[in-house]
Amino acid sequence: MSRLFRVALTTSALLGLVACSTPPKPVTVAKASPAGLGVVVADPGVRVVSGTTCGEDATRGTAERFKSAATSALARAGFTIATAEADAAFVAALDLEIDYCSDAGIVSGTTALELKRKGGAAVWRGQAVGDQARGETAASTMSELVEGMLYDPRVIKATEDARK
Repeated sequence: MSRLFRVALTTSALLGLVACSTPPKPVTVAKASPAGLGVVVADPGVRVVSGTTCGEDATRGTAERFKSAATSALARAGFTIATAEADAAFVAALDLEIDYCSDAGIVSGTTALELKRKGGAAVWRGQAVGDQARGETAASTMSELVEGMLYDPRVIKATEDARK
């Protein structure tokens, strides 16, 4: 009987400790706040990898598709889209490298986004590999790159510095 009593007492004490413990504080992750900071989206560079054969129709519109998607993603993130570098704190540079084309209209490769300070100093660069033929894929790729960029400590510092 005393053993049963000790088990019950120990269990009650442990349950009491668990019930009375302070819940953990939520972890906050720093994120850049570009609200109102100007960014110019530069015309993308598009290269077809040596040895890859792509018809003109396959690559037509790729630059415009990704520039439009980048502009939308940056605006949703809070940047103000500027038309001239003089009116912006940052420049978003896009680099598209096509390494596969098919007669079926499949175009894929590496898409890079680089955030630079006005004047050219690079702050951040990210890239994704995948489909480059469709508008919805361009939008998804740019949204993911911009979202990831906002959590980078260098971008957080650069946006804070741009406000000073």
